[in-house]
Amino acid sequence: MLYDVVVAGLGPAGATAAYECARRGLRVLALDKALMPRHKPCGGAISSRIDAVLGDGFHEVVEGRIREVMVSFQGRDSFRVSSPETVAYLVRRERFDLYLCERAQNNGVEVILGEEVVGFEPLSESVRVRTTRTSYQGKYLIGADGALGVIGRQLGLWPPHNPWIAMEGEIDFPSGIPGVVPGEIRLDFGTAPFGYGWGFPKNMHMSLGVFGSSAKIKGIHRLYDESISHMFPLKEFRGGCVQGWI
Repeated sequence: MLYDVVVAGLGPAGATAAYECARRGLRVLALDKALMPRHKPCGGAISSRIDAVLGDGFHEVVEGRIREVMVSFQGRDSFRVSSPETVAYLVRRERFDLYLCERAQNNGVEVILGEEVVGFEPLSESVRVRTTRTSYQGKYLIGADGALGVIGRQLGLWPPHNPWIAMEGEIDFPSGIPGVVPGEIRLDFGTAPFGYGWGFPKNMHMSLGVFGSSAKIKGIHRLYDESISHMFPLKEFRGGCVQGWI
């Protein structure tokens, strides 16, 4: 079968691209190496401008509406910026990505999960997309398989080194999140070289992370702990499910 579009990757970009193509009458195949739902290391903050792209249907998976940001430098000189309107939404990627995947599938996209795209070959009037199981053909290929995805690497779009490193942790607070102002996120600059730390509250759960230059950071775990202590000087914010990525 010749598809109009093959999409590699079903994160928010890939799932939305697949949906937009399908609703315009194109025959679309979308593949992802993971099964849904799956956790993705990510802060999960989305600008409120996303309403213009997705409409308000995704609000069913929103776990926080942000109207205030507390900014600090290495835990000092903090200040708050407030807005009368929502400036960002907070989501858990496992729920948000599943919503977008099902939205695409319900609008005509053929979705295949658990099958990784491993390369592609340009043909005279189409593209052959190779996976871990077989191959597919499409008139166009959309590479949405991540910052280190095979599509970008094969096209030579990514640098040979990894310039950024980040670490994210998640801590559940079934009885409520201590010391956190509802509708507020926190950002701490200066701890991580050329980066920042973040704290995003989501219902009874907190997403914590630190991001910066891999060439300058020596010991991401130490910076992660330091950044958290700068934003939240409470022992309750230690531990949790910590995941890292580069």
